[in-house]
Amino acid sequence: MIVYRTVTRLVRPGPWLAAVRAEARCLAGSGGDHDAIRELLIEVGALEAGVADALAPDADLHGPLHEALRAATCAAARALRASWDGASAPRRRGVLARVVTALDALAAHALPAVVSVGVPEGYAYYALYPEAYLEAARCLLQTLAPAHAVCIGVRTIGTSLAAAVVAGMETGRGTVSHIDTSPSPRDE
Repeated sequence: MIVYRTVTRLVRPGPWLAAVRAEARCLAGSGGDHDAIRELLIEVGALEAGVADALAPDADLHGPLHEALRAATCAAARALRASWDGASAPRRRGVLARVVTALDALAAHALPAVVSVGVPEGYAYYALYPEAYLEAARCLLQTLAPAHAVCIGVRTIGTSLAAAVVAGMETGRGTVSHIDTSPSPRDE
């Protein structure tokens, strides 16, 4: 018998964002190690999903706050890509500095007082890694060379996985002209 349970916690996104920004600054100063950069992507993606769910639980959220959330998650995925590709510490520091900039821009927005955040099950229980999605996107790009791509990330871990796909597609040969990474409504 397999038993599933939903585990959620209430989080204040302001302090959570402050902690993530501090971690990103620390990583940007050192160049970070790969595991820490992966954790950063997962945290930023979880923050994106939690805020998006709080503001628009039944539909996609579009507007400046969503764009800032998406930009921060995609920046973190680009940092993961740089690390995964074995970039030098100075290169990783530069990419991580862009994550800090994206998180700083996010801090300028009014966030909900409290959000509900679930456990990212794929990461926590099923040994899922965003690097696998990054590589799958690269393989797709290399094999099929699509002129257009649409990436849909279903919350909760879909936010960070969609960003990893975007990062993988961006490493291509300039054949992707459009990538849509808006999170879809939650799969209830």
